[in-house]
Amino acid sequence: LGGALSWRSARALCARARSAREMADWHSDRASSGVAGGALEWIPQRRTQPTVCVVSVMTDELLADWGGAVVESNANWAVAHGYRYTVFTRLLTPPTLHPVWSNPRALELTLLRGEAECARAFYLDGDALVVGVERSLLALLARFLPPPVHVAFSCHSPFADARGGCRGPLDGAPVGMPGQSTCVCARAEMATRCSSRQRERMLKRPVPGKEAVPWCHINSGAALVRNSASSRALLADWAAMRGCSPGAPGRGAPEQACAQRLQARRRAQTDVVSAAHFNTPAWYHARLAA
Repeated sequence: LGGALSWRSARALCARARSAREMADWHSDRASSGVAGGALEWIPQRRTQPTVCVVSVMTDELLADWGGAVVESNANWAVAHGYRYTVFTRLLTPPTLHPVWSNPRALELTLLRGEAECARAFYLDGDALVVGVERSLLALLARFLPPPVHVAFSCHSPFADARGGCRGPLDGAPVGMPGQSTCVCARAEMATRCSSRQRERMLKRPVPGKEAVPWCHINSGAALVRNSASSRALLADWAAMRGCSPGAPGRGAPEQACAQRLQARRRAQTDVVSAAHFNTPAWYHARLAA
């Protein structure tokens, strides 16, 4: 659907964002938007079924710069497909914490709206732009959230195997244990086939020709969630950093490391798929290279 963009890429796509707004102008009189409690919201009059809520965090400072174009385009995409779209315009964590911890908190708050209002949720990092505005989430939700899966993250690799799992960019093979075809890159369907030791070795395996590139690791900049008691419990643990290090403000991505730890404890309920399906890096996406 889209990729994480640098501010330069976002600025370059402003024209496309405005074009996307013009294409979606037909629905503007049927959607409501408002500001309340540090959030912007766009709510279509006609909701898709199952109901979908899209959520991001974008501070006022970024909204006044390149973030405004990204949110404008994403809002038009969401409303055009019948999704509720919420953008938190302030951090949801105290200043003593790394700001990335606002991300799981935003997703947790979305699920707490209730299963009727938000049967499915899609979290998008503030710098993620939906490029394929004609595409809906329904196919992704059906493919990557089948029971018992409740949460689907992408990995860092935009290369996919035949089943949608992650693979390396150079060897063309699944990013798993060499010669171990039944233990593939943290997929939920492989939960009972990989030992903890195999999985730990797999996650640390560098891509051939590269130095310590963790292609299998979770990139939590985008996540698909089925709203359920199980997913709400997982999100509560993630947002509360249970069993995880909070990290240091401004350094690294501690929320991704925490998601990785939680996935290890809930392997059958949490899937990790190729970034080719969602959260595609800008350098890889064909539309951005055009």
